[in-house]
Amino acid sequence: MGNTSKNGMIGETAVLNRLVQLGYEVLLPWSQDLGYDLAYYVETEERHFGFFTHKESQLVRVQCKLAWLSKDGAYLIFNTSTVSMGGAGVWWNLSAFFAVDSS
Repeated sequence: MGNTSKNGMIGETAVLNRLVQLGYEVLLPWSQDLGYDLAYYVETEERHFGFFTHKESQLVRVQCKLAWLSKDGAYLIFNTSTVSMGGAGVWWNLSAFFAVDSS
């Protein structure tokens, strides 16, 4: 396992750990090329007229990125691009920042 793969696994494990601590049932994708690393369900409930309830589940897909603090500690730095070494082209992977610390 290369350094990049190892660091990615460390990041995924940290996010997985925090989601489990928050009480979510975390799903792991079967394939690594699906565009996300983890997933979990969020269930919402709406009440209408005080007694009709409607429950809805939504799948939240998470792509994990390992980040590090800047030297002054003011912001996070993370790599959002992957460069192909075997052929021409650059693949950009722009993913939303996902904070797992929700107090």
